[in-house]
Amino acid sequence: MKSKILNLLRGGVFMLAIVAAFAFTERSVNTGEYGQHQGIWYDVTEVDPSSTTYQCDPAGNGCLYDEPFGMGQVISSVSDRVFVKKGDLPLAE
Repeated sequence: MKSKILNLLRGGVFMLAIVAAFAFTERSVNTGEYGQHQGIWYDVTEVDPSSTTYQCDPAGNGCLYDEPFGMGQVISSVSDRVFVKKGDLPLAE
């Protein structure tokens, strides 16, 4: 009986350690920034908006997304903006 309780206690401590490991581990998220202009997706993760790169203009359903090719969610601070390409940008892969 004593060893059975000890085994249950060890199992409980082990389960608590697993839960704590997941609860206090920060998930790393590498969110990119992608915009679509005339059917072509561009990776603008490290590109600042300007008059020579791209802008988020009013009117539309979204400007920047966290994944390209229609798979991502809108990440623009204002969701009613549209992505407008103004210069050379890297294509999304």
